[in-house]
Order: sequence, then C-alpha cells, then structure tokens
Amino acid sequence: MKHIYIDDSIIDYIIRIVSRTRQHEDIALGASPRGAIALMEISRALAGLRGRDYVLPDDVKEIVMDTLAHRIILRPEARLMRKTKQEILNQILETEEAPIKSET
Repeated sequence: MKHIYIDDSIIDYIIRIVSRTRQHEDIALGASPRGAIALMEISRALAGLRGRDYVLPDDVKEIVMDTLAHRIILRPEARLMRKTKQEILNQILETEEAPIKSET
C-alpha cells in the first residue's frame, strides 16, 4: 500500500484526531501513535480498494470508528453518563477540521 499517496495535510489530520483522543475530557486513555499508524495504513488500503492511488479525508473519517474505538478507554464518569466511544469519536470528527482537497 505504500504506492497509495497520502498528503501531509491528511497525515496531520490523522495526528490531530489521535491527539484529541488523548486530550478529550471523557477519555481516560486515548489512542497511541500505533493508532495513528493504523489509521493511516487502513486509509491507504481503503483508497486502494476504491481504485484510487491517493487518500481522501473521507477515507479517514469512514474508518475512524473501526480503527480507534477499541483503542480508547472512557472515564468512569463518561460511562455513567452513558456516553459511548462512537459518540465521542464522532464529536472529535465533527470539531476537527478536515483538509480541503485543492484541484491542481
């Protein structure tokens, strides 16, 4: 999958998402750098499966749940409030600005 291009802006987007899991008030233990690597590699694979030789921000968004949900641990208070990992990851995705693809 190394032949699938991933722009620096998308790598930065992945890093920001994973970093937010470590800073979020409802998460006791966020995703590690391995989570960021997995997100990058699976995004590449998804782009390849879709016949593209480049990754889009939508590829990253689509696989965040499957890639990161099992890598985070919620705080007990969040669980008591019946918050889910999916809700929190969706909140991160909604508030983290995705890179805009420019046509060149």
